[in-house]
Amino acid sequence: MRKVSGVARTLRNLGDVYHETAQFKRAEDYYQQALTEYREIAHGADSVAIGNTLYNLGENFSAMEEYTNAVDYFKQALSIYRVLSQGADTVNIANILYKLGINHGATKHYAEAEDCHLQALSIHRQITSGASNTDSIIASILNFLGNNYNDMNLYDKATDYYLQALSAYRKMSQGDDSVYSANVLSNLGLNYSEAGDHLKAREAQKQALAIFARFDPQNPQIKFLDHHLHRSLQNILMTKNSIAHELSLIGSKYQKRKQHNKAKDCFTQALVFYRQLNGKQGSLDIACTLSRLAMNYCEMQLYSEADPLLNQSLSMYEALSDSDNSSNIADILCNLAVCDLYRGDKHSARHKFKNAYSIYMKVNQTNQHFHIIETCLSLTTSDDGKSGIVEKRKSEQAHDCDVSVPKSRKTSDYDSLS
Repeated sequence: MRKVSGVARTLRNLGDVYHETAQFKRAEDYYQQALTEYREIAHGADSVAIGNTLYNLGENFSAMEEYTNAVDYFKQALSIYRVLSQGADTVNIANILYKLGINHGATKHYAEAEDCHLQALSIHRQITSGASNTDSIIASILNFLGNNYNDMNLYDKATDYYLQALSAYRKMSQGDDSVYSANVLSNLGLNYSEAGDHLKAREAQKQALAIFARFDPQNPQIKFLDHHLHRSLQNILMTKNSIAHELSLIGSKYQKRKQHNKAKDCFTQALVFYRQLNGKQGSLDIACTLSRLAMNYCEMQLYSEADPLLNQSLSMYEALSDSDNSSNIADILCNLAVCDLYRGDKHSARHKFKNAYSIYMKVNQTNQHFHIIETCLSLTTSDDGKSGIVEKRKSEQAHDCDVSVPKSRKTSDYDSLS
């Protein structure tokens, strides 16, 4: 009997050697031979040696990415360990549940993976918490639970477990970071990105990249993180751009409904986003939104507020030489002329109206524009230009020239605004 047991042990040891050297098919062959020997020794009964060999086969199949076979052998090993422990939880049972969870996840059986990981986590926390190797397994289980919930699109639950895993790894390294915490941060970043929180995604990925560069500068994750950092930045910019555009459109809707304070808030918020995107440089979006905000102030008869915004918008349009903004410039000149009239500066108003008229002639604007400007020009020569322009506004809204939205923009219809 001892001779046969020695043969089985030798076969299993040979399987371990081939497994460690990634010769998985040869390892499988020796493990299967060892399993046969152990079963002959046990005469059909369960034994620790049989359970251990089944566990080895599960590990070997998992390494070959044959996850279904791995699950089968891990389940057989789990059944034997539970019989031998007489229903009590043990470290061996917790470890097999952990491995089962990983392989269930790999086969997209997420509910089974969740169940196994949670059982393993509970057992380790109850009977082995505090041991250094166990703390590492607990942190790993937490990370895999995060992966599992991410695969299930349960991003909030994934975030919770990733943060627990990160805390566990940092506790193990006495508050410092490690390659393990970098891996968790990388996973957390992807989870944030998939959940649409690109700012948090970028922050987590930047932390992970810095840790890898510190501890493992050749880690292939670095290239992966570089790529995703760029994507996160692009997503942030796209999100901000989209929000700014929607705010501008909503502001225009409010303005048409004479809800000027709400329109002002929307245009002001849109400007914040557009300026974040463009830094100190101007853009068509900023110029257009400044003009819209200024026209909103004009409709509120707050001309001192409108004037500097119109001048900013005018300077920006004139500086953007890569686009034909002639019509927009003429619109702004008209509104600036109106502001001049309200200050009593008829000479400046007349000059601006003439310039606008000349621009409209060049770009073949509609007769309506010419009629409005001709009427406004006549007001600059009358004694009652201010009251005249008020009456003109009431009838024709002389200041409400169209400000073109950049052609690359799409408009959307808001059916309901509070």
